[in-house]
Amino acid sequence: MAEYIDDPIILDQTGQDIANGIKAIADALGSGQKRIYGFRRNNADSNPLTRIEYLNDANGFTPITVNMADGTFNWGSWFEFVNSNIRPVMLSYDGQVAYELNHEDTSKKLDGTASDIANPDFAGNAMVEFANFKYVSRLTIGDYDYVYISNRKINDTYKDHAFIDDNHISKNAFYFGMFHGALDSANRMRSIADMEICRGKNAATEKSYCQANGLGHDMISWSQVNYIWDLLTLLGKTDNLQATFGQGISTYDYNNGTNPFGWNVGQTKDKGCFFGESAGKNCVRTLWIEDLWGRAFQKCQGIILDNGVYKVKDYGPYPVPTDSSATYSEYLALSTTVPTSNGYVMTAECGEHGFLPKTVGGSATTYFCDYFYQNASGVRFALVGANWNDS
Repeated sequence: MAEYIDDPIILDQTGQDIANGIKAIADALGSGQKRIYGFRRNNADSNPLTRIEYLNDANGFTPITVNMADGTFNWGSWFEFVNSNIRPVMLSYDGQVAYELNHEDTSKKLDGTASDIANPDFAGNAMVEFANFKYVSRLTIGDYDYVYISNRKINDTYKDHAFIDDNHISKNAFYFGMFHGALDSANRMRSIADMEICRGKNAATEKSYCQANGLGHDMISWSQVNYIWDLLTLLGKTDNLQATFGQGISTYDYNNGTNPFGWNVGQTKDKGCFFGESAGKNCVRTLWIEDLWGRAFQKCQGIILDNGVYKVKDYGPYPVPTDSSATYSEYLALSTTVPTSNGYVMTAECGEHGFLPKTVGGSATTYFCDYFYQNASGVRFALVGANWNDS
């Protein structure tokens, strides 16, 4: 589930360390100073840990790392950037931030009192706000992909697709569900801890549940997912996000045959910005989002496979999903080659429309370290994030 807003208010965390930590970037933004954090990917290098190189304002930075033994993490050089531009909040149905959550324990408010993160009677949802650094440029030159994230539109290659609402207005922030969607008694898709993941519904039904939260609420989109994937690649300096941030619930219990991990969300509600382990038996948290991968696939609008052809729409409004090609007449058909078989992604297009697999032949530990499933017959809606029984 996702939402947009015009003018988010960024509040300092309680504690002088955090207040001082975000000051440098806050001052730069306030003065209109340009910031570009970039990386380039050497596609000739199969090692996900060495193929990413920092560029521009990220040059000389150290990446975020997660201790897989206890789930704790080290900010590296990224504390100020993250805490100045991304925050966990409780967002009201009307699209306004009710209050900010504690960055180290989101079961609490900033003042340390209990939050509504697990309260289904709260008139809204637990969300993650992404603000300020709206513009992404993706280019491929020779063997290298170049990805830049900036607070300014540097040239025409810099796009803010993830921040554009259904009225084609570029907002200052977008909001992404902290948890997988769960259905409440009013048939609203909620992002609230301790509720059970909504399963077994088609994309059209899930879209209606998301929109039932109010104007501006909708399913997650391809441009938003790619924006977050690019951020995580930058922050972790890697193409193996699972090895860096946590495997996520993805280990099948062959003695059981059904999900042994349960379906309730919110296992990381009392954690901070990142949490992970390598066994595949616990939730992963990245940028305060629980289970961006693992546990359950999420349906994602903005990209389809139409009889073996990628078609994309970079921002809304998005149509109610159907199995008919005519529904997606406003989607752009791409010339990018689509793999004709399933497998680990070896090469992918890096451009305005995000991550588009072109060839398979990699592995769980080489190149992009992600698996690609496809069905070239008919119209296929996208699933992202992997499942509880398949790492």
